[in-house]
Amino acid sequence: MRLFPGLSSLTLGVSSLAEATAFYEKLGWKHLADESTSATSVFVLNNMLLILRDDGLMRRDLNAGELRDPLAACGQNYGDGPSVSAALERAREAGATILREAGPDVFAKRSPGARGVFSDPDGHLWDIVYDPARMPDATGAIR
Repeated sequence: MRLFPGLSSLTLGVSSLAEATAFYEKLGWKHLADESTSATSVFVLNNMLLILRDDGLMRRDLNAGELRDPLAACGQNYGDGPSVSAALERAREAGATILREAGPDVFAKRSPGARGVFSDPDGHLWDIVYDPARMPDATGAIR
């Protein structure tokens, strides 16, 4: 058996489940309240789930209490530069800290594209990108 080459869920440890849930709801993301519990909040992304869990419970459950926090960024691809700006503005209104305003993306493969970065209230990084070489389809999936 080989490992499945993709992600079906992303779980983020959060300091306050209620505050983190409210933040992602303010972004307009679909919260599956009927699948959430007192320890988790579940959101539907295009082709995967975002799960928010109490950080302490998550560390104990994964036996990761002593691990140092790694740096990682969650990425979202959009279909054009103005959408990157709009997504950052929505995040700002929801309470995000904008770390990089929308501007040219020097890492884009073909043309400059656009890119901006925000952090949620728990410091999780979200890299908002328009890369013409990696356009999302109608479902938001990257092909």
